[in-house]
Amino acid sequence: MAKFEDPKKIYIREQLTCRAEIEGRTFQFVARVEDVDTRGILAGEPDLAGRSLAMGQEVLVRYFRQDSAYQFMSRVLGFDEQKKLRLVRLAFPSRITRFQRRKWERQEVTGTVKFQSAHLKDDITRGFIIDLSAGGMKFSTARAGMFNAARSPVGEHLVLEINTSSGHSFAGINAEIRRVTDDPRIARNVAVQVVFSRIHPKVRAQINKVVENGI
Repeated sequence: MAKFEDPKKIYIREQLTCRAEIEGRTFQFVARVEDVDTRGILAGEPDLAGRSLAMGQEVLVRYFRQDSAYQFMSRVLGFDEQKKLRLVRLAFPSRITRFQRRKWERQEVTGTVKFQSAHLKDDITRGFIIDLSAGGMKFSTARAGMFNAARSPVGEHLVLEINTSSGHSFAGINAEIRRVTDDPRIARNVAVQVVFSRIHPKVRAQINKVVENGI
């Protein structure tokens, strides 16, 4: 069974999906947590098409765990710089709520995955399955290509081919990247968490059967 992360803890290198209202416009952006201290959460300052977050700015923050997705309201406490990187300091949440519960059972599964960008049709890349459900999966792959670029790959769409060690294969699955973190088990690899954005109902049912039966 996959291990669950603490839903009340924000981790360094966590990918936060944020939303803020600036000058009457709604901006959505992804910010990576660079540090957490007693004064708040330090994350990379986003590129907002020439706009900037301001002191006291309210920000809706969402993040994902194995079992659910969570959100909280925060505000900008200030700005800082670390190693020439400009950071925004967000207040700790006073209340965290779960806004989406995972619908499908998730299990550790061994096997491989092949993937490529759904838009760029670049070279096929390979990775190793970490866990799998009928709603999404996590896999490990080399820190290269889109996972070694300056821009966060969160939100990018992939086309997947999944091959489990038990001999089950599922191809042509569209997925969206939700989270990317360092893989502590394999040097120079990242762990990529995706949700299936377009999948045939029959294929989803087959994957769910594989997961539920542990095969």
